[in-house]
Amino acid sequence: MRKDLCILLSTCRRYLPVAAFTRRVIEQWWEPRPPVFLCGVEASDALPLRDDSADWMAVTLSAVEDLQSQGFVWAYLILDDHPPMGPCDARLLNTILPNQAMELDAMMIGLLGWGQRRPMEGTDLGKSWDHLSHNAATYRWKFSLHPALWNLEKLATLLHTRKAHYPASEHTPWNFERHRDEPGGPLPQALLEATYRVHGVQSTGMGWRDIVRDLGLFGFDGYRYLLRKLRGQAARDAFDRTGLWLYFYYRGPYPLFWSGTMRQGKPSKEFGDFLRWTGRKRMASDWAKVVRELEGLS
Repeated sequence: MRKDLCILLSTCRRYLPVAAFTRRVIEQWWEPRPPVFLCGVEASDALPLRDDSADWMAVTLSAVEDLQSQGFVWAYLILDDHPPMGPCDARLLNTILPNQAMELDAMMIGLLGWGQRRPMEGTDLGKSWDHLSHNAATYRWKFSLHPALWNLEKLATLLHTRKAHYPASEHTPWNFERHRDEPGGPLPQALLEATYRVHGVQSTGMGWRDIVRDLGLFGFDGYRYLLRKLRGQAARDAFDRTGLWLYFYYRGPYPLFWSGTMRQGKPSKEFGDFLRWTGRKRMASDWAKVVRELEGLS
């Protein structure tokens, strides 16, 4: 285990039950794991909250600086609604990926990778690098806030740049990741060219659940194709709005569900459907308790 590696779990008071759920799942599926730090709330087990809790960028920057002062160089930044969906590859997450990131002088390595119907917008580094994708500088989502390994110094630079670009009322996770950085802008070109993504299958292989899911996806592909051919694009779009949750799962060293447990401020129906249809009974039961807790707080 690298001593300069940790996990930063980002949350806010409203979503504290969600963060607690994600933390329990991390503790269940990621073992051994780096130390976990919570930010965004006033709690005995959280980093000091010095900023307006609604200012996500300021809160995260303060947390990053606190971690740096403790000697950490790398952190897995995980938003509160992105628990792992199964066993994590601790050896890869704790040692191999940080070592690769250091050798590549990477800013970040995203755990929502390429493959599994997600395109590669960059360069495949090949077998010796476990087929990491070196993202193109123009890749739209190179600073995605899906779970990822970040270099804390470079993340601090990005947060400072984002804070300067937006007023405090717009210091949101959405603006952090969706901003389209162009060459010649305020962010150094070296950082635009320093993002990577994993290739999940190369990291994890395939189990029986993955084989069943892939067969199901081929069926979905065929049904969607026939739906568009026989009934038109509008019919397929209507199906996609409710029937594409099976595509949201990504198997990798930190298996995840693309949209997370929450959508537009409410528990995600797709996440609940995925848990039920894939037989994750324990996780579904625990999540149902969180949903009831959230309803009690609203």
